Amino acid sequence: MTTWYDVLEINDIDAVLEYIASGADVNEKDDDGTTPLMRAALSGYSNIIEVLIENGADVNARDKTGKTALMDIAQFGNPEMAEFLIEKGADVNAVNDGKTLLMYAAKGGKADMIRLFLNKGIDVNAKSSSGSTALLLAACHRNSMELLIKNGADVKTKNKYGITPLMFAAQFRYISVVKQLIENGADVNAADKRGCTPLLAMAKTGFKACYTDDVIKLLIKNGANVDAKDQFGRTLLMYAAASECLGTAELLIEKNADINAKDKWGKTILMYAAKGGNADMVRLFLDKGLDINAKNNNGRTALMYAAELGHSEVVELLVENGAEVNAGGSTTVDFFQKYGSC
Repeated sequence: MTTWYDVLEINDIDAVLEYIASGADVNEKDDDGTTPLMRAALSGYSNIIEVLIENGADVNARDKTGKTALMDIAQFGNPEMAEFLIEKGADVNAVNDGKTLLMYAAKGGKADMIRLFLNKGIDVNAKSSSGSTALLLAACHRNSMELLIKNGADVKTKNKYGITPLMFAAQFRYISVVKQLIENGADVNAADKRGCTPLLAMAKTGFKACYTDDVIKLLIKNGANVDAKDQFGRTLLMYAAASECLGTAELLIEKNADINAKDKWGKTILMYAAKGGNADMVRLFLDKGLDINAKNNNGRTALMYAAELGHSEVVELLVENGAEVNAGGSTTVDFFQKYGSC
């Protein structure tokens, strides 16, 4: 049985005309709500689109997700096809769940498409139902973010989660965008609903990830609070301590980060370092004079965390530096028996 997929695959006008003549519906939708025109647009078949429209195809039809053919083209990029569809009546002001064509172009990271829709007068600061603007949706694409900022995008905008463009730029280590956002008035200490600031957002790409020190320096130079805490009371130094990022930890200490900070459970920086299992990191904080036998709210010590996770080198280092093996009524041996030998 012949389908629209079969006919469009060969990109032959005669085949399309014959199929239409046989009674095929030019606005037929597949299981995803995709029409023949949408499929032809993504394939770049302007000649086929012409025939479909002449035979009644709806250029503004929507698929099951609410997207039109022009929205697909905006996201995946093809300025010539976009102009062609607009010429054929595609609605440049169409929105889907509040998302404009400019937002789709920004999400796709297509600078030429962004320019096209800016030139069509689409509001650069319009918001989707989730509160996202084109600038927020362009987060993965440095060049697109820079282009939108140059064209008046609000650098202080937040989505419904409280996330700002600066948080995204910091998270993805786009130092040029971070600089541009700050120069245009972005708040370096704005916090999202999880309490994350742009500095803390840098740790969210992975607890073990190392951070770009140049971005950290730039944020701190412009007033970022190095001791800002997220919803769990964690600072960036805690995240760094639990990772392999010794250089980042040293930088934060150099920038006067509070080495005595505790999270909401009373865990110290040394405990985070012990959990991370990096002996050099633990040594760094021991050299800073942190209390090796400090206890969190549940009576646990740095030694207990290291033993529980099987970090033998850290356990030895802590014991050598005076960690109390019987602190809190639990012994290192108890932990080794429960969680396995190092």
